[in-house]
Amino acid sequence: MGETVVVWPKGVSWDEEQESLVLADGTSVAVGEDVSGGGGSMETAAVNSLFGSDAAQALRECGVEVGAQVVVFDVGSDVTAGPAS
Repeated sequence: MGETVVVWPKGVSWDEEQESLVLADGTSVAVGEDVSGGGGSMETAAVNSLFGSDAAQALRECGVEVGAQVVVFDVGSDVTAGPAS
């Protein structure tokens, strides 16, 4: 499969004009920069049991394939960015 999907915490958005991620604190993150924060990853099969059917349904509606890796940031995690390592 090889697909990885990131579930960002509330307040993170995508700026289409600048083609950058905007963190909740307003920091702009360019493509290629490192992003870090608390959380973990799992296969899609674990999403329903850990987060409930609404989360699993949202992944399906986004076209995420079964077997993809899902990276989830902890609620309230401070997501930070810096130059690529």
